[in-house]
Amino acid sequence: MILGGDFNLSFANGLSRCDAFNKFIQSVDLFLCDTKGDVAYTYCCEARNAVSFIDHFFVSTCISDNIDDFHTIDSGLIFSDHLPLAMHFIPPLRFVCKSNVKEAVVRFLQ
Repeated sequence: MILGGDFNLSFANGLSRCDAFNKFIQSVDLFLCDTKGDVAYTYCCEARNAVSFIDHFFVSTCISDNIDDFHTIDSGLIFSDHLPLAMHFIPPLRFVCKSNVKEAVVRFLQ
């Protein structure tokens, strides 16, 4: 599973201040990709001189080792106050993910 977006949550040691969200992440065995790159912030408000890291990617723990890059895109052509996140994933030929939900076997075609 890959889950990404604007969560309006900051994380420390893989956890947010929202217990319900933390329980969901743990129940489906998701890995927070923030540590896979060198991202300082994803939201910027120049008028208030404020930045925060509130946009995130999560992946199933069983594929977390296949994330080899995680970064923001700041091209000067972005007119949003959020910087787009990019994640590079190297798919294995086959892997098995096991979680509390179910077991999934995934095969990638080349």
